[in-house]
Amino acid sequence: MNDFKPTYIRSLQDKDNVERTRNWIWILEVYTSLSLTKRSDHLPALSGLARQAQEAGWGRYIAGFWRNELEYLTCWEIKDQMKAERSSTYLGPSWSWVNVVGPITYAGYIRESFRENTQILIEIKEVDAQTGIDPTGSVLDAYLRISGRCLDASLSENNKLTTMDGDVYEEFIPDMPISVQDELRVKLVPWCLTADDTGGHLLVMVLLSAKERVEAIFERSGAYERLGILRVKEEGSEFRDVQKFAWWVAAKAENIYLV
Repeated sequence: MNDFKPTYIRSLQDKDNVERTRNWIWILEVYTSLSLTKRSDHLPALSGLARQAQEAGWGRYIAGFWRNELEYLTCWEIKDQMKAERSSTYLGPSWSWVNVVGPITYAGYIRESFRENTQILIEIKEVDAQTGIDPTGSVLDAYLRISGRCLDASLSENNKLTTMDGDVYEEFIPDMPISVQDELRVKLVPWCLTADDTGGHLLVMVLLSAKERVEAIFERSGAYERLGILRVKEEGSEFRDVQKFAWWVAAKAENIYLV
């Protein structure tokens, strides 16, 4: 941690939001790979650095992310599924890295092209977080209210996702090991589309109703929590347009809370 802080502090010199976001992605990938004595120290141990970033003009800090680029920063994924786990006590919202124990990463096309070639497909209508005395420290409660297209699906053993139309996807990356005995009804939310020379990379957030988890502590109507992400890659220049994805046509517009 001592070697990590000076490098981070130097990154505060960047004034460009794109470079700041790339720096923060790097910071999170390094920071989450460190071994902390207490799981509850995830945010408090980073709070001093986050305050310095705020003073440098980085903007509003929410549950380990920056509001200016929250749509992109929430596209993280678990680096090693077998080593990841979710704490039995509340550490933060499901959409934040602080909610899991283990290193996270970002797909290369998100890190390198998130502004130039990536189209955000959801809109964050509202974001709120309750903290203790330190606004950059531990989070007591947080949520996003988002507007986007949603598709119902089921999650079965071996992390197999099946849409209501019968399409099967096995590229689901859960935020923690999941043992599914009976099928779980989940909601798929196309989050962003990144285009390149070969086609389109669709990143889909996989959500579960918060009421279906015994340990869920939220009772908001229409509240969901993140289970992981699904990558859908389609070859062909036509798939640089999200309208060409069958998912996009079948999905329905909804407003949901993500906790």
